[in-house]
Amino acid sequence: ADEVDGIESCRPRNVSFTAWDLITKLLDPDPKKRPTAREALAHPWLTGAGGDAASNKFHGKDLASAQLLLSRRADLPPPPTSTKDAASVPHTLPEVMDKQTRRKLLRARSNAEIAEASNKHMTVWQLVLLVSAFFFAMSMLWIAFVWPF
Repeated sequence: ADEVDGIESCRPRNVSFTAWDLITKLLDPDPKKRPTAREALAHPWLTGAGGDAASNKFHGKDLASAQLLLSRRADLPPPPTSTKDAASVPHTLPEVMDKQTRRKLLRARSNAEIAEASNKHMTVWQLVLLVSAFFFAMSMLWIAFVWPF
């Protein structure tokens, strides 16, 4: 009872009793005592049954989108059960980003190596163009300097 009184004394004045009830239940340190997502969505503060003016903003679109998100989440595969499976799944955003960044860098590196290798070897058409440009330049020089004499 002392613990409940201590938590209640922390309640900000602008937070209603039903909202505070939901917050304290969601933040319970014992996971077995915390409500499930469905139970939280059925809480009086979210459904409007608590009579709070603040709960009215969660009616309609916001509540429907939360319920839709919850139903989509139910379609997801279950989390990995073994530690081997769990170790192979990136758990944090930096780990996921790190994997994606590494893939992009490897892809860019291999593309750069391919481009560098192709730049080292002149294609036949590049050689023909170079020889043609050389002979054109030589003929222009010959016409400019040798022909008039």
